[in-house]
Amino acid sequence: MATAVFSHGGSVMANACEAFKHVERIESVGLLHPRQNLAINAATHHGHTWLTFTYDPALLTTDDAKELSRLYEQQIALAYESLY
Repeated sequence: MATAVFSHGGSVMANACEAFKHVERIESVGLLHPRQNLAINAATHHGHTWLTFTYDPALLTTDDAKELSRLYEQQIALAYESLY
């Protein structure tokens, strides 16, 4: 059992189009509450969505974080395949 936060930014950047016109990549640092071992932040811009995983290494091992990232990538690939 774990607790985490997920947030996604998309419409804010769409409304500030001129300011983000030349942005090619988005990364973020998630805010963690002491009870949360993971934050997943997503940002969508020009049809691309970036996910950033921020984790507390005292509560989640690097191997576990990498495995979670791999599982996300796998599920996204499966979802993409089912669409096309």
